[in-house]
Amino acid sequence: MDNNDTIFSDLETNEVEAPYWIRVVANIIDWVIEVGLMVMIYLLIPQELWYNLLQERTFFRYLIFFGVFLLYRLICLLLMGRTIGMAVCRIKYLNGDLQPLTFNQKLVAVFAARTKTIKYYKAG
Repeated sequence: MDNNDTIFSDLETNEVEAPYWIRVVANIIDWVIEVGLMVMIYLLIPQELWYNLLQERTFFRYLIFFGVFLLYRLICLLLMGRTIGMAVCRIKYLNGDLQPLTFNQKLVAVFAARTKTIKYYKAG
């Protein structure tokens, strides 16, 4: 055993948790993209359809709004493993074992961005 070796040497890693301000910037970028998607959907769908859907069911507006947000996160996480805001800020999701997320963990990350086992890390 060298002087530099310890019993914890196999646990050492280059992964560093992303600072708070980088996570905030990534979330702001994602929110801007999500609002842009909402505006595009609103402009592309005929106005009379919007009027008929939203006039009678006011809660339906909120379902559409949150559905677009969750669908954006789901598609990005399943296809790329991170959202566009995370890619711009060079951060990634890793689980508690510092491994890429499994399918089930990606589904959890859609609803809860940061949990005890899912955290943001700087991408190398």
